[in-house]
Amino acid sequence: MAKVLQRLAREGLLASHQGTRGGYQLSRPPSAISVADVIQAVDGPLTVTACSTDEENCDQFAKCNVRDPLWKIKERILFALQACSITELAADTNAPVPITITRSSVLHT
Repeated sequence: MAKVLQRLAREGLLASHQGTRGGYQLSRPPSAISVADVIQAVDGPLTVTACSTDEENCDQFAKCNVRDPLWKIKERILFALQACSITELAADTNAPVPITITRSSVLHT
């Protein structure tokens, strides 16, 4: 837990205070901190696959036909995570999670 708090502080999401009454607090309003900010502070840049960075370390990079679609998916995920603030998460703690059931998700015996 201490390492996670240190990473969040290093990325500017938390401010740490030393002393007997010390601890951590948000460095900016919770509405200004996105879920993407928190995830990337703890885990680093969002990736969908090992090749989803701009580094061309893969032998197949130039001729890969799934890289661009995966990058588009990554961008959509990142956009969704950036659109959700931790204020929204805190406000929805008691809200039921919506579940969509489709015909394809139901098993037929």
